[in-house]
Amino acid sequence: MADIIELQALYRDRRYDELAPLARERLASGASLPAGERAQLFDVLAAALYEARRYREAAEARAEQLAFHQETGTDQQQVARVQTLYAWALLGAGDPASALPFAARGYLARHDQLGAEHELTLATLELNIQLLNELGRYPEMAALAGDLVAARRRTLAADDPRLLTAKKWQQSAARHTQFETGTTSGTLPKPSPVVTSTLPASSTAFSRSLDVLSAVTSGVARGVIEGLLG
Repeated sequence: MADIIELQALYRDRRYDELAPLARERLASGASLPAGERAQLFDVLAAALYEARRYREAAEARAEQLAFHQETGTDQQQVARVQTLYAWALLGAGDPASALPFAARGYLARHDQLGAEHELTLATLELNIQLLNELGRYPEMAALAGDLVAARRRTLAADDPRLLTAKKWQQSAARHTQFETGTTSGTLPKPSPVVTSTLPASSTAFSRSLDVLSAVTSGVARGVIEGLLG
């Protein structure tokens, strides 16, 4: 029976399909496995399935891993990490609605423990933005994207790819929201000021408006994400 060192070697060699049944066999070998090794087995199994694009199986492995960590009282940062990875697997499996609560909880934990502008916190914020985009929830997406842009501006150079990506999310959310509020008036939940503003048609004026709206929305992400959890 393969041990964790051998399984990690298979992962490094990208032998994902060979790794998966061996990891499952090891996990099924009984509760006598040390907690640390069991946690590593879940991790390498789920990661291998994700890399093999077997997203539904990866999500199932992350669900088991999350339950294990919650039962054993693992520290909250590890739980937040697994919640985020679970959300990524669910997104890969085409289920952004199920992914959103786990991404939201992962963000809140990282926000409170690492700070609003820690790289892991911002990466999880971007995951929430991506999920809201997949779900067509543009007002909430616009608010989060404004916060992300504001945070990236404070910590990154103007040409950093992470800032440019954040701006693209913001532009996409704003354009979708502008379209929806202009064509489906009265059908959307009441949005924040960022989404009710009429955005100029020219690209230069549009970008300037987004700069202003980033300042308006800065600091709202935590409250918006709490709202996603009801």
